[in-house]
Amino acid sequence: MPNRRIATKENGEVRIVLSDLESGALDYVAKASGMTTGEWVDYTLSDLETGSKSAHIRQRVVESLYASIVFSQRAEELTPALGLELASQCNDEDFKRTLAMAETHASIDFGGFRLTTGTDENGNVAFFFRNLLADCSHLIISAPMTPEEWQGRVAA
Repeated sequence: MPNRRIATKENGEVRIVLSDLESGALDYVAKASGMTTGEWVDYTLSDLETGSKSAHIRQRVVESLYASIVFSQRAEELTPALGLELASQCNDEDFKRTLAMAETHASIDFGGFRLTTGTDENGNVAFFFRNLLADCSHLIISAPMTPEEWQGRVAA
């Protein structure tokens, strides 16, 4: 397998051993995450304590591809079934920006994700699911009703 050199800010020039297919997958995952390949490699290597950089990057690429496939399939299955037209997947930056505009009421950790409840920037009931797995999308579900309307519906 060929060596690939990737220029990064945090780690300098990183040399990793990847096949052409793995190298293409790395570029795809980085672009899908809204990062350059160097930025994605820096981010990915930030949690590597020991071991092979190449193996660590390969593992993270596979995890990212798998997660994107699973989450997109689940979204396709759930949206029509549950009527979640106001559900959206988003990356870290968009999630933080949306959460900053929201009014939050409570949060609870569930191991792989954190659920925060509150109201979105429009004053509608919203559920914010922060995915705690590396390089995975987050989910925001907004109900088309105010908290008062929500309470009235729950009480009925």
